[in-house]
Amino acid sequence: MGPWSEAIGLHPAVTVSELGTSYVEARTLDLNGNLSASKILPVNVEHTAPGAPGRPDVSARDAGLASTWAPPGDDGGSAVTGYDVEVATPGSAPSVTRVGPSGAADVAARNGRVHELRVRAVNTVAPGAWSESAGPALPPFSGPAAYVARIYQDLLGREPTSGELTDGVAQITTGGMRPADLASLLMSSPPWSGTLSPVIRLYRASFLRLPDASGLAYWEDRARTGTTHRYMSDHFTQSEEFKGRYGTVSNREFVRQVYQNIFERNPEAPGWDFWTDELDSGRWSRGRVMAYYSESKEYRDRTTNVVLPVVGYWGALDRVPTRVEQDLAVTALDEGGSLGDLVDGIYDRPEWAAHVT
Repeated sequence: MGPWSEAIGLHPAVTVSELGTSYVEARTLDLNGNLSASKILPVNVEHTAPGAPGRPDVSARDAGLASTWAPPGDDGGSAVTGYDVEVATPGSAPSVTRVGPSGAADVAARNGRVHELRVRAVNTVAPGAWSESAGPALPPFSGPAAYVARIYQDLLGREPTSGELTDGVAQITTGGMRPADLASLLMSSPPWSGTLSPVIRLYRASFLRLPDASGLAYWEDRARTGTTHRYMSDHFTQSEEFKGRYGTVSNREFVRQVYQNIFERNPEAPGWDFWTDELDSGRWSRGRVMAYYSESKEYRDRTTNVVLPVVGYWGALDRVPTRVEQDLAVTALDEGGSLGDLVDGIYDRPEWAAHVT
């Protein structure tokens, strides 16, 4: 039992801090020295949930986030037994991992996506309030800015300007764009759509196959340094591979076979006659015809979903897709997928993390 305290008039507040139920007894003393009957007041003091921990410090690694944080200033009267670590990723439900009481954690996080991490303390009563969210993280890079700088270097061969860096970071952190979507925009920009894609189409039109890695690297570099599409096409038509397919046929048969091979139809009679006459007269070479056909609207439209997988793999991994990868990607694109979806899938592979780190 605690000591009595006296007061004249209103008694000051009494603080009870011991957990559990305590009792406060009060009585009055009149001027004549008479004590009133006691009034006993029960006071129940219970544990509460802990307060919010400090804002986490986060560093990204391959397919994960390592984080540390300060414990809450108020543990709710009960020792913290662990922490919940929440990783929020745009487009996905947040994941929550229960970890121990050390104030540090290493949790899984998908490569190539932007993540926000926060923590809350847990005691015997309940989980407490969430901490402030750490800044955006993008494994396996040190942060979104490092990712933007890397894709500009990889895809455009230069550092981004300060404006491009700021805009790129904003687009993938607050603008609703996946990192892969930003990469796909660069892959669709003129330095790519005007050089790489025409080379891929010319390979397929001339040889009915996709380019091999060494050939694509060589002719892409030639295209970027000024070699014309017409020159490349003339070179292709002089190759043994091309001659093995078309070398011995007449110009009229050549036109028919090319239409069937790349447009999957026979030529209309007027067009058939026109192109045969142009070749017979020498005004057009077979190389010039192939360059024209491979960049025609009909052929570009027909081969969009064939070209995009090569663009995506070349941009993300510096290689061409395997036959299986190509077929799977074409099917996904035919079913409504995008180049961004393709690149996002590549980013989820260990091969990509190894390539960029």
